[in-house]
Amino acid sequence: MTLDIDRFMSLSAAVETDDLDWARLGRDGLSDDDARALRYMAATENHVVLYLRTVLTRFLTRDYAASAFLACWAYEEMQHGRALDRALTTCGRPPARARFEDGSHGAGPRGQLIATVARGVAELTPAFAATHMTWGAAQEMMAAAAYTQLAYRTRNHELSRLLLRLARDERRHQRFYYEQAARRLARSALARRLCRLGMMRLWAPVGRDVGGDAAELEFLSTLLHDNVWGRRELARIDRQIARLPGLAGFDRASRSVAHNIARYHKRQPAHAQAIRAYNSGCAPRFAAPADEPAAAE
Repeated sequence: MTLDIDRFMSLSAAVETDDLDWARLGRDGLSDDDARALRYMAATENHVVLYLRTVLTRFLTRDYAASAFLACWAYEEMQHGRALDRALTTCGRPPARARFEDGSHGAGPRGQLIATVARGVAELTPAFAATHMTWGAAQEMMAAAAYTQLAYRTRNHELSRLLLRLARDERRHQRFYYEQAARRLARSALARRLCRLGMMRLWAPVGRDVGGDAAELEFLSTLLHDNVWGRRELARIDRQIARLPGLAGFDRASRSVAHNIARYHKRQPAHAQAIRAYNSGCAPRFAAPADEPAAAE
């Protein structure tokens, strides 16, 4: 079943939060690790309004489906950030606002370089839009996996409910990105070449220099993926992306996260081992989400 733009827009809405027991969420509180992860996630979600400046090139702005999707996507992602900020504040761990408000909430030197190159190529050829859609599909898959993983490891019941709703939204976004990528890649050899180059050499999990520096991404990778479920989910993401035209052999989700985990174990061995032990104890609660129809195994 495809998810066309009219259907996507009819489903678009801010994540439901009014029915959550916010008083209970505040009483249950957050562990230091949960709070650190949520800050990273909230910063990444709140960055999307700035990210749009990069992706809305002249070719995408002439594409009604892509433009309409990105408008809905940005609204929903900003609402995710707002909900996460509220959860942090309710638990007495308010996020730092200054970094976003003073305009320094950027993507860092590496991210800025990639964005500049991507925008230049995108202005030259509409074929690059396929790379954007593929990149977005992979990042939405990673976001859904991250929210689901944190939902199963946190002891905060109401936070878990919120995170699973965010994961559901991310899978809906993933589906649109994925279907758009598949169509665009199938019809253009140039699109396939550009996409393979970008995804195989430049793609990395979302959030570096936005949610935090490299050390924060290494921590988050360890917290969320240093367990059997996490490795299985990363392998599933790799397989889904590898099924797209021109992307056979894609494995950067597993390799990038494994690299981050290894670095965190080297830099912070005691904390990394404590996370691994905690994740092992949570194993009975872990459950991989159902595959989306567009990317079924």
